[in-house]
Amino acid sequence: MVDQDTNSQALATSSETALVPTNPAIQKTALSLRWRPETLVERVKKALPSPLAQSLYVLAAKDWEAMHPETFAKLLDYFVHGTLFHSSEEQNTRLSAILLHDEGLGLGEFMEEAFSLLGKIADSDTPSLSATTVARLVMAYGEDAEAIVELVEVNLHEILDALNWRLSRSFPQQKAIASIIGKIAAHAADGGLRGGMPNVINMDDVIELLSRYPAAEYLIDEEE
Repeated sequence: MVDQDTNSQALATSSETALVPTNPAIQKTALSLRWRPETLVERVKKALPSPLAQSLYVLAAKDWEAMHPETFAKLLDYFVHGTLFHSSEEQNTRLSAILLHDEGLGLGEFMEEAFSLLGKIADSDTPSLSATTVARLVMAYGEDAEAIVELVEVNLHEILDALNWRLSRSFPQQKAIASIIGKIAAHAADGGLRGGMPNVINMDDVIELLSRYPAAEYLIDEEE
């Protein structure tokens, strides 16, 4: 039987994953973020209190550039626990269990899909989505998460017309897209159990889901 604590300690103490300014992965990521390596190290320590989580960040930094530690922390927390951790010890325990038993969608696969989607959003006219919304979409839809975003963008006006809603100064197009995607992601995070409706996969589904909410709710970001 594999010793969970031994494996976690080995990863956290490996020179390859050392959270130090001289680590090439840290230097590369700091350069892409236009930060000093020392600044990145401090930000990682603050965002990821667990030594194991810090090591995972450094490991991921070898492949992904411009990776904010706070975003990484939110995605990691959602993948492992579905919410924020309350302590470094709790984070270590859950991460160790997932790394050893490979429960569900692989951690690396989840992170890759999430950062890929965030990157595509940043390079397009798509409104900014929170890490929580992206995590929910990727967890529910995997590689099809981007298609859900495009579904809302392409069909926004048809969706609003069907609901007899109109864009306004308080509800502009970018906010409408982000709010609707947030509702779809939140619904998926509930396992499709909210009102007994399954996950959204087409425009008719979107309209049916949105019709269940008061219009005023779309002025509120879905972040919980």
